[in-house]
Amino acid sequence: MIWKFDATDGRAAGTAKAALLKRIRSQAGPSADLVLFELVFSELVGNVARHAPKIAAATLEWQDGGAVLHVSDSGPGFSHKTYLPQNPLSESGRGLFLVENMSKKLQINCLPGGGSRVSVWLPIYRLAEPSLSARPESAYSLG
Repeated sequence: MIWKFDATDGRAAGTAKAALLKRIRSQAGPSADLVLFELVFSELVGNVARHAPKIAAATLEWQDGGAVLHVSDSGPGFSHKTYLPQNPLSESGRGLFLVENMSKKLQINCLPGGGSRVSVWLPIYRLAEPSLSARPESAYSLG
């Protein structure tokens, strides 16, 4: 599911974050670092609010058993090399550095027609689906 919302509207962003958290919580293991998910989501949405037209789109998918958060915007697009700003107490410039260093992978793509998509591979893993042989017989029996 794709959540589209005004990134400057705290209530709309909070609703999207809560829905994505509900989804990841229902599918991830009990040791999943959901605080990390919330931090990454908030940083990416904050970047949209500051640097792009305000509409954001967020999705969560599972790739190879791991969570991938995508946040897109319709701004001019950007490419970015992450780095820590010279002044570590600066109010801006360190967010993507932190996201990259807390995640497994960060990828930024310019979208055709404008905009950017930031994808973050999080160290959050999906619970394995139980196999048919591990399910109680009544779960798959026709008789």
